[in-house]
Amino acid sequence: MPGIMLRFFYYIFFIFTIYPAYSQNLIDEFNNHADSLEKSGDSTALIEFLINEHEQGHFMVSKEYLEGRIGFLYLLKNELDLSMRYLQMAIEKDPKNNVHYYNLACLSAKKGNVIASLDYLEKSIKTGWDDYKWLMSDIDLENVRDDGRFKLLQKKYYSNKDLKAIELFKKGNEYFEKDEYVSAAKYYVKAAKKEEQTAYINQVWVANFYQTAGAAYESADKHKKSINCYEASVPYIESLNNINDLANIHMLIGFQYREINNLSKATENHLKAMKLYKSFNDSYFVGVLATFIGRNYYYQDNSSYGKPVIADSVAKYYKIANTYDNWDSDKKLYDIDIEIIGYLTLYYLSNIQTVGVDELLYWSELGFNLANKHGRVDDKAMFSMAVGVPLAIIMPNRALPFLL
Repeated sequence: MPGIMLRFFYYIFFIFTIYPAYSQNLIDEFNNHADSLEKSGDSTALIEFLINEHEQGHFMVSKEYLEGRIGFLYLLKNELDLSMRYLQMAIEKDPKNNVHYYNLACLSAKKGNVIASLDYLEKSIKTGWDDYKWLMSDIDLENVRDDGRFKLLQKKYYSNKDLKAIELFKKGNEYFEKDEYVSAAKYYVKAAKKEEQTAYINQVWVANFYQTAGAAYESADKHKKSINCYEASVPYIESLNNINDLANIHMLIGFQYREINNLSKATENHLKAMKLYKSFNDSYFVGVLATFIGRNYYYQDNSSYGKPVIADSVAKYYKIANTYDNWDSDKKLYDIDIEIIGYLTLYYLSNIQTVGVDELLYWSELGFNLANKHGRVDDKAMFSMAVGVPLAIIMPNRALPFLL
């Protein structure tokens, strides 16, 4: 059946829905086994494997990804009721997924329900489907393309300017694949501006064109241009009410501002992103962003023992990061984390008369335990001397662990 490779290509990219904190070994094991079944041509065995994962959750793969892929495989086997069941489950979890809508359009067309197919097809286009060439050649949609209402959709969403925007975007992809990132970015921007000239602006396309341009400029270390493109995408993402994408773009903008050492703008965007991630309970990225916000404040302080407002802000966000167990487990970033904890320990030690001993104990014990966990005897000794001796004078019972 034509369309298999294209749709499967899109599904490969959906693996990003596997939560970032999960074990990479499990993800690799899942992918390797699924790929081997795919290559063997045994679709029944592949479906059974995916359904078992859906029920058991051994590899911790997102249910939406599994449902979409199972539904797609049933569509290929022409088992349309089962396909509908799983695709509907997937779309309920991700109502902005253009591939799920496209496959539902194909399924409805195969059932002879042209009206439903057109409805799903329009939703697919509105949520980002931009492969016009495939749309016009997919044999699953032959009966739909003969309908006059399809011509209206075609006129509305695929005007000459729309098609030109798609062409420019594909040209950008050609340059990107050759690692010619600046040239790629220029074509992506041209694609966005061309789409902005259409009678019906596809918000998803423009957001995607600008974001991709930002990523290309980022790859070329053109950080100011990257920021401009990322920021150009924000109004379109906001209009789509896609909170997840909005959180992600503010996080990316913040990282680009860090690259040009504009820490106040970096913090501003990371605070927006963290608030959005909190709104849908993504604790992983809340922890990540809290760490970077704390570091942003830290890098703005050039005093010896900490400026009160800045130090308290560093402490606030590093506490959040510690709550979500983010930085504690990253060995690569140990040096900066232990440096910041040491900075906070000295700050609260020097201000013990005004802030009391609780903050000092919190950060000194945290640093001591972190150094001990990573086997850093020198850092452990530093916390012992810096905290243990003064503490022995005012709270001997709490000083003992530092001095032993």
